[in-house]
Amino acid sequence: MSALVGPPSAAQAQLEESVALLESASDPVELASSLTALGKLLSRSGDKEVGREHLRRALGIAQAASAARTMRKAHQGLLAAGARPRRLSQTGPASLTPRQRRVAAMAAEGLDSGAIASRLGITRRTVEFHLTHVYRKLQISGRNDLGAALSGGSGAPGLRMP
Repeated sequence: MSALVGPPSAAQAQLEESVALLESASDPVELASSLTALGKLLSRSGDKEVGREHLRRALGIAQAASAARTMRKAHQGLLAAGARPRRLSQTGPASLTPRQRRVAAMAAEGLDSGAIASRLGITRRTVEFHLTHVYRKLQISGRNDLGAALSGGSGAPGLRMP
């Protein structure tokens, strides 16, 4: 990647342009690769939060494309950027913890936060905390989308790295 040679600001601009162009292309592995490079560059230059966002997205895209090498690079970049992912899957149903999956399934069945909390013996705030993370991981905006997302109809597939 020629964007990695030269001043960091020029490299960042080239990588951002690469990502923008690849968004509409049909090559998810190249998009994941560019997102990984951009995420690593941003993390090294001090913008770790935005860098991690790009790296998480790259990891999800690479997983969906079954691109193990790119998955490893994105995962290593996440670790270097200070992220401590408990799961390799960062998006999609496979990224959910067992508790998040259970809370999400109950919410998808139509139970409100109070009923879920009561059944699981946790606080309503804990239910809402889990659901917030579920929505982010499944890339949805609320309960109405939970059913489709849990069945794999939304978000990146949660493949595990070999």
